[in-house]
Amino acid sequence: MMGLSVVCAALSAAAGTLYVWTNSPADGPGTAWTNAFHVIQDAVDAASDGDTVLVTNGTYDTGGALTPGYSLSNRVVIDKAITVASVNGSSNTFIVGQGPQGMSAVRCAYLSNGAVLVGMTLTNGHTFSTGAGLREGAGGADIMQDTNQPAKGPFYRLEVRLP
Repeated sequence: MMGLSVVCAALSAAAGTLYVWTNSPADGPGTAWTNAFHVIQDAVDAASDGDTVLVTNGTYDTGGALTPGYSLSNRVVIDKAITVASVNGSSNTFIVGQGPQGMSAVRCAYLSNGAVLVGMTLTNGHTFSTGAGLREGAGGADIMQDTNQPAKGPFYRLEVRLP
């Protein structure tokens, strides 16, 4: 029985930190600034619950993922219990969506499942002109959660600066 508890303890690793920097010398695996991911979504995809993704100064206007279960593209989809945080705050770190409103629109960020986004400026986010309510037709820069309502409450923190 002692051997089993040692194996279980070894498998439950501590929370990790991943890094994102548009100008890092290598694109991934994000374990240090020298190999930081260039795209926020790549770091989010590599993260596990409890991890932190640190994002340094830059304009993040590439990459992304679809709203889970829908077809609207988002620059960042954070659908797990991780924290994505700017190193130097919203005056230095920008998540940029894409317009115009319609089928080519890109929302800035979609969060659910206890995700936290801290210290980013969200700008130029757009959505479809019609669609599945709040999931696809509203909230270009909004943070959305699985309740079909704009994110509120203690699990979501965001500093938004509108241009």
